[in-house]
Amino acid sequence: MHPKKNRTTAPEITNQPRPSAAQTPAGSTMDKFFTDVTGNTLGSHKELINRLAAKRHLTEVTSLEESDVILAFCPIVSRAGTDVEAALQQIPAGKPAILVVLHHTFNPDYTVPDSSRLVTRGDVILTVDCLFHESKGLLKCPHNQEAIEKILKRLDIAPENKDQWADQRKILWICGVIGVGWGIYTSYRRITEKYPSLFAIKRFQFIHKSTLIKQL
Repeated sequence: MHPKKNRTTAPEITNQPRPSAAQTPAGSTMDKFFTDVTGNTLGSHKELINRLAAKRHLTEVTSLEESDVILAFCPIVSRAGTDVEAALQQIPAGKPAILVVLHHTFNPDYTVPDSSRLVTRGDVILTVDCLFHESKGLLKCPHNQEAIEKILKRLDIAPENKDQWADQRKILWICGVIGVGWGIYTSYRRITEKYPSLFAIKRFQFIHKSTLIKQL
């Protein structure tokens, strides 16, 4: 089976080197993607990329290091759980990934299970399900349109800087330690002010014991 050729002119997807980190503005969106196809999509993954590119500027890069995000495509050929698990093992780590699970059907109203429930990797930031057929390609249906909108919306959210988050956690930890220490100190002060005679007796007993130990 061969994918049917697209009769329309595909939107242009540029292939450019990624600017250096200094040239990339803070909070920028994910525009540079690396494609990872884990099975035979019959060309439907290219059609989905073209539909995405028709709505916003995207740059496909050939190097994982140059990318902002991985677009991974997983066609279901046996069982959804088995195929998704195998796809997750093939997706490279170190970059945020969007997983597109492709279900083969000619029915645009076909109901598919939510594949996001099968994904446990934290770096897979979005999982969507799409419908395709070898003679029709990516089906033109509300289900696929909704998936495309979800992808576009997620691409507009810049990935969180891991180093920045690590610094924030360190600051929060230090503030927590200081807060606990200050709480213990203020509690001690309140008790000593409320029961001064009790602490005076304890202090006298401690001094007395220290004197006896020295004499021994």
